[in-house]
Amino acid sequence: MKRFIILIMAVTGFLIYSELNISLKESGYIANYGYPFYISKIEPVLASLAARLNLSILEDDLSLRGRETARVTRVIDGDTIDVFLNGEVRRIRYVGINTPERDEPCFKESTRANSRLVRGARVALVRDESDSDQYGRLLRYVYVGDVLVERELVTQGFAESVLYANDDKHFREFRSLEKEAAKAGLGCHPTGIFDDNNSRR
Repeated sequence: MKRFIILIMAVTGFLIYSELNISLKESGYIANYGYPFYISKIEPVLASLAARLNLSILEDDLSLRGRETARVTRVIDGDTIDVFLNGEVRRIRYVGINTPERDEPCFKESTRANSRLVRGARVALVRDESDSDQYGRLLRYVYVGDVLVERELVTQGFAESVLYANDDKHFREFRSLEKEAAKAGLGCHPTGIFDDNNSRR
């Protein structure tokens, strides 16, 4: 019963938030003055509720244009995979997160965490604004079923949230989840690898 009540609250809050956000954009308020302070307060709360309930409330990603499906052929590290897409193998770099590099603490653990989520899986790939990075890797949000892999890695503490230019659809949500994981000492956080106080790349 408690879970149901929280679900109703989350859905209601999201609908109100969405209508308010649309109204502000259409009125030109955001373009002239930016987002009101309460928008930044509401969004992380809704994101946290959605993550705790394992819902897809805050994303319409899977219905957006440009969705692609592929099969994972290799896990490179915590935030990079190879997939078989449109008849060829393409490298995918996850959007909005960063995991330890090969010579850093917790590299193996974050890679294993990613592998547990995606190894051999059929995945849905959704872009934000950018299509690829300077290395030719496709930049995508990655879903296994209705599970957003980036979100799961941040929630488990194996990835930190990062802001890459205009690819910011889930940044506030990931940032909120990262703080919760750090507070709980989950995943890689006890090593201090994410304590550089830099969320931009």
